[in-house]
Amino acid sequence: MVRVGSSKTIFMSKIFMFFIAISCSCFTASWVGAQDLRATNFKVEPFDGRRGNKGDWTGAWIRLEGVTINGDRIGRSSVGFEFSGNYPNQPMRNFGFSSERTFTDLPRRAADRTHERLGYRFWVDARSGSQKARQKYQMLNETDKILMKGICGLMSDDRFVTNVLSQMTNSRPNSYRDYVDNKYNQYWGNERRKREVLRLANICNRGIGNAGSQKITFELKSMPSVKPSLCGFELENVQTISNLKSIQSGLAKRSLYSGGIDGKFGKGSCSALTKWSKCENVGSKVLSDGALSKLIKTNPSARELACYGKTTDNVAKLTFSDFQLRPVDGRSEGRDIVGSWITLRNVKIDGNPGAKKTIWFEILGRFPSQRMEMIGFSSKRTFENMPEYIGEKFGNPNLGYGFAVRTQNVAGTRSRFQQLDKNDRLVLKGICGLMANESFVADVVKKLESQKEFGFRDYVDNQFMKFWKKGSKAREIVSVAESCNRSVGNTGAKSVAFVSSNNSPSVTPASGSIAAVSSCNQRKLQVRSNQNVLKSLDLYTSTVDGVSGPNYRKAVAGGEKLIGQWADAKKDCLGVIERKILEAVVAARKRGSSCEYLPNSTEIKNRFNGLKSAGVTDKAKLDHEKASGLIWMIETVSELEMRLSFLNFYSSRNSSMRDCRLSNKELKALETKPVEPKPVVVAKAPTCEDDPALCSIVQLCGKAASTVNGDRAWNTDAKAADYVALAKSSGVTCGVKPKPVVVAKAPTCEDDPTKCSVIELCQQATGMNTSGEKFWRMDAALQAYVDTAKSTGVTCGVVSKVIETAKLETCENTPSKCSLAELCQRAISFETGKLGWTTTINGAPYVQFAKNSGMTCGVQENLVAAVPEQKQVEPPAPKKVLKYTNRKALVIGNANYVDQTPLKNPINDAKAVAAKLEQIGFEVTYKENLEYREFGRTLGDFEREVASSDISLIYYAGHGIEVDSVNYLIPVDAELSNPSDVKFETVMLEDAVRASLNTGKLSMVLVDACRDNPFAKSMIGGSRSVGRGLSIVDAQPGKIDQIISFAAESGEVAEDGTGNNSPYATSLLELLDEPNLEVGKLFRKLGDNVERMTNGKQIPVTRNRLSGEDIYLVVE
Repeated sequence: MVRVGSSKTIFMSKIFMFFIAISCSCFTASWVGAQDLRATNFKVEPFDGRRGNKGDWTGAWIRLEGVTINGDRIGRSSVGFEFSGNYPNQPMRNFGFSSERTFTDLPRRAADRTHERLGYRFWVDARSGSQKARQKYQMLNETDKILMKGICGLMSDDRFVTNVLSQMTNSRPNSYRDYVDNKYNQYWGNERRKREVLRLANICNRGIGNAGSQKITFELKSMPSVKPSLCGFELENVQTISNLKSIQSGLAKRSLYSGGIDGKFGKGSCSALTKWSKCENVGSKVLSDGALSKLIKTNPSARELACYGKTTDNVAKLTFSDFQLRPVDGRSEGRDIVGSWITLRNVKIDGNPGAKKTIWFEILGRFPSQRMEMIGFSSKRTFENMPEYIGEKFGNPNLGYGFAVRTQNVAGTRSRFQQLDKNDRLVLKGICGLMANESFVADVVKKLESQKEFGFRDYVDNQFMKFWKKGSKAREIVSVAESCNRSVGNTGAKSVAFVSSNNSPSVTPASGSIAAVSSCNQRKLQVRSNQNVLKSLDLYTSTVDGVSGPNYRKAVAGGEKLIGQWADAKKDCLGVIERKILEAVVAARKRGSSCEYLPNSTEIKNRFNGLKSAGVTDKAKLDHEKASGLIWMIETVSELEMRLSFLNFYSSRNSSMRDCRLSNKELKALETKPVEPKPVVVAKAPTCEDDPALCSIVQLCGKAASTVNGDRAWNTDAKAADYVALAKSSGVTCGVKPKPVVVAKAPTCEDDPTKCSVIELCQQATGMNTSGEKFWRMDAALQAYVDTAKSTGVTCGVVSKVIETAKLETCENTPSKCSLAELCQRAISFETGKLGWTTTINGAPYVQFAKNSGMTCGVQENLVAAVPEQKQVEPPAPKKVLKYTNRKALVIGNANYVDQTPLKNPINDAKAVAAKLEQIGFEVTYKENLEYREFGRTLGDFEREVASSDISLIYYAGHGIEVDSVNYLIPVDAELSNPSDVKFETVMLEDAVRASLNTGKLSMVLVDACRDNPFAKSMIGGSRSVGRGLSIVDAQPGKIDQIISFAAESGEVAEDGTGNNSPYATSLLELLDEPNLEVGKLFRKLGDNVERMTNGKQIPVTRNRLSGEDIYLVVE
């Protein structure tokens, strides 16, 4: 048996392997065959640098015991290595190795540091990457190389890493020498730690070539027998923090546990688990995965509840006496939030006052979006025992920590809810249940929109009151509350909500409390019918949509007030009978009666008897106490009042009014002046035929206009004159289109070829065949453009088929033969440090031809006059747009890639774009050559910065890659050899888009990252998951306008450019400061210009979601 620890046997092994290598005509390292690397057991030894204030680092030493290589033991009893990270939120940072604990012979030159107990030491970390690992590895002897490979291979084993992190997470207090507090457990219990360990292992393995069929890793014989424990019970598998929280939730669901859901099993959690295990007849001290799954996923059965000594759960009763509002206008502190704190007073749970007799929570929206977005809670004002780590710190210390629930953050709400104790969970459910009550929320909104000026501390102006009147604020708040209820399971028969304990029928508005409100569950069709009637009475002014919103309920209250004693017992709920009464009022008003106050039953009885005595009605009797009697009386009296109006009864000498009530004078007039049996028919009321003012719009347009040859036109006959005049004066078009006003305009390129720029001229004069070749158009209508181009020497990229025998004219000797890109390439330079016309003799003809052709090639000229004595007037500087002036931009240029040839232009592009954005009013953050960590940190900082901005813009120039239809931006320190490396080494484009979306009005992301990618070529290796170029993604629907622009089409690559800027950047720089250019059109012109500049080889693609509002970056 060969013993690796013996120097003699190592020497003989090398000689043996050397002869094998010669016979194979190839070289193979002597340790390649040593792939059987084993350990019998391992131990985890936690350490915490905070002990003794040594530092903010934390981690563990891993000791592998009984290590053998190919069955032979090495010279030491165990092999140890460490991994560590930094408090409080820094990622896990490195693997550590030691001459005293890891290797057999670590040379001094390989050490990063010397330690008195650990000897020579070095670390492999994410920042230095695989290159450092490679350097250290090459300094080791053959045995230590095998050990380093085995360790890095072991740390890429998902099962092993999960086991180690679980032991660190569940380390008991004082179970190790350096114990300080449970922040150690919280740090290593974070789900990110596992990803960070695996990423670091990937870096190490890549650096030392430990991959593929030659990969070496330790095989642990005893790992399956390592049994984790919990509260004295053995578990079949290690439980993560998430699983431990679920176990606590299952115990809380059975009312055995009322503490925080934090994954920490102390005395209370263990007591609850023990009681549950007894009722589940767990005979041994082993909890199976099946038993824990039942605890987590099922509700308690009747048998379980009986065992726990509990009956079926009763729904808690949550009450409060009244509420108060404290409006909040964040503009007083420079923030864009608006809302109100709501205080529930005299709070009781099941009739008992809690520790908090007053509970505060807040509703918040934003001024830019004009929408309600969240319900907020406070650790000091809302809850009793809210853990601070689940919230964010308020600026006001009296509020402590807080969090908010939103419609789009269901998972976050559920996670926070699970970490509250039993009483605080009940409070959260009660608040969300209360805010889902439309009547309560409508009352809150009504009080806020009627808030008096200077009536609260944060008052700024009356925009606060207008905010609550705009849109359906009550519906938006209820939507957030309903999302909260779904998140925390506050639905169904066991749902809870705070309710008012004040059962008085009316409450003064000043008190802030609400009365008990009966439910009004009406179908959409019923609500729509009610809305139509109320709209006819001018009580309802919103859209007839069948939705019971605050405006509708306000109109219902007005209708019930008009009906008076005839309204039913259901407040704020318009029933069928009530609607029929209001329909009778509508019909009466059409006859001319006002019906402002309806008669009571006594008045109805007296008037009916009077009508009967006067012989005006033949009805025998009337049930005057029912609504049917009221409806008949309204209809009859309004008809009689209309009849009296035809007899000129209502004049200045009479005080009677047409009010549906029939005064004594009106009744006497009917007695003394009998009329024909059917007076309404005999005495005909004037109609549209008699008076245009009585026409409906349909009738008016029928008289005033007609259809001629499919088009609407005004009638010209004498009878129609009055109707036409009334329609025109009232602004009614009747479908007649106004005659277009012809305005003389200056000739443009469409009228005269000589008015065209070179780009416009070539666009009209040329086409492109299927082979991508330009040709002159043969259309007769476009011949003038072709002749103009040829006569001025503009080739437009068309290659002549005729070759003169004397001399071949090309771009090298004839400027007129150049394409646009070739001409500009020869005509410009950076001799003065900025873009300008070249001053060389060879470049002079190209400069002159470009100027004569009206081309700028991106040069910003001062327009010096050709005649020295003539003074040139400087053009006025463009003015910045007054609207949306708060603009922020992040500009990134990545060029100096570690593992690839540096790119030529991204830094130039980024600097030029940053300077241009600053000129037009953007606050620019400029970064270049970002590494992985700094890239992510920069995006996070920018996301926070743009929260207060109107417009955000991100411009990225550098390498990008697409893997499995997902786009990634590549940091300069990325090392990509396999598609699986991408998620550890790059930044997702989606993260950049998300950072930009945190702005107020417009988000723009410009990606000049489609260059031909050497990373993709080195990674393909037969895999189809890696694409060429980037895939195009659509803008996401949301509350703001959004533009995403790619430098090239999906699957295509963009040019880096032969000059100082890429074609995409060159065109962008020309358009950014163009005055009065709407942003949507800016990107359309950008695409056209780049396509022409590259002769169709590169076509930018833009995806946008823009509202109807035009936005300009520069105006003049």
